[in-house]
Amino acid sequence: MNRTAVLLNIRDSGRCRTAKYPEDFFTTEDDPDYRRRKLRAQTICGLCPLRDMCLEFALGDYSLEGIWGGTTKSQRHEMRYPRCAVSRKISRK
Repeated sequence: MNRTAVLLNIRDSGRCRTAKYPEDFFTTEDDPDYRRRKLRAQTICGLCPLRDMCLEFALGDYSLEGIWGGTTKSQRHEMRYPRCAVSRKISRK
């Protein structure tokens, strides 16, 4: 399946499509309700049958913002570059 078809499948059939608060999927860290919104979006993703497909799609597009496949942009960055995540954690200690 090509990337456009995957995106259309996610858009048309993902649980996020019918979320009560769709803006939760595009909250930013400077939002005072960031943690609550992020957790609400990630909970919906956790119940979605397309979660793995969505995550794979998001991992292939570095520019995507928001929650995709149950992950934030920074979490996806750490998944792509695990050595960077480890060195960041070490330098914080």
